[in-house]
Amino acid sequence: MKNQLRLLGVMIVMVSIISCEKNENMEIREVSADSKNEVIEQLLQNGWDIDQIQILENGNLIVGGDVEISSDINDYKSNEIVSKQLTTRWLVDTERSKHITVYIDNSLRKPGPDNWEGSIVNAMRVWSTVWGSDLKFVRTFDSWDADIVVRSDDRINNNTIALANFPKYGRAGKTIRVNLTYDNNRWVTNSQKLHNMAHEFGHAIGFRHANGLDRGEGSFVNGEGDVGIVPVLGTPRVDPNSVMNGGTADNGFRGLSF
Repeated sequence: MKNQLRLLGVMIVMVSIISCEKNENMEIREVSADSKNEVIEQLLQNGWDIDQIQILENGNLIVGGDVEISSDINDYKSNEIVSKQLTTRWLVDTERSKHITVYIDNSLRKPGPDNWEGSIVNAMRVWSTVWGSDLKFVRTFDSWDADIVVRSDDRINNNTIALANFPKYGRAGKTIRVNLTYDNNRWVTNSQKLHNMAHEFGHAIGFRHANGLDRGEGSFVNGEGDVGIVPVLGTPRVDPNSVMNGGTADNGFRGLSF
């Protein structure tokens, strides 16, 4: 993981993601033959297993278990997206990656087991102190000034501990949402909170699940080309210790591998 930041120079891969506010008691449906649209068809054509795609009541999609994307193909045809010459077409702007501001909502700062503040700050520090990287997360106490807002949302699916947005238009993913009622209000240790926050910050700067191919996750084609799953040179095909492995919500934090 550390090599990924050094080798890419924090030019992080990017998928166009749209965030949304979900209505109370939002239903999550599996994909059926009748519910397929152009976005779902392209996901399937590019290697995603159908059981890795779910449909929210508002029409958006959940892919890979913890990333929310738009189901409208027009959201991936914006002229604001520009091509760059690296491992993928969609990149976080280099200058923006040097100062990514993060706002922690009051819902995650209250006393007791629902306090995630310390773990969020520690996760920011984990990514900001990778040797050889200019990536920096900086806390802000002004939500309007934030590149990323981290807040609670107990309407997330019960078995999902948190959701993040991938970057869009060269900016970090706008929102990370934490499920304070995860797995029927089970106790989450500080180490598990740190692991999950480091994982979601990884998504917010553009990292895919390290084990995504083994989990049936595929690429995504938008209006201008394939954003892809791009293997990073110098890193292994399988990394059981990666903080970016999917399906690891119950893991404690063990640092960034490689």
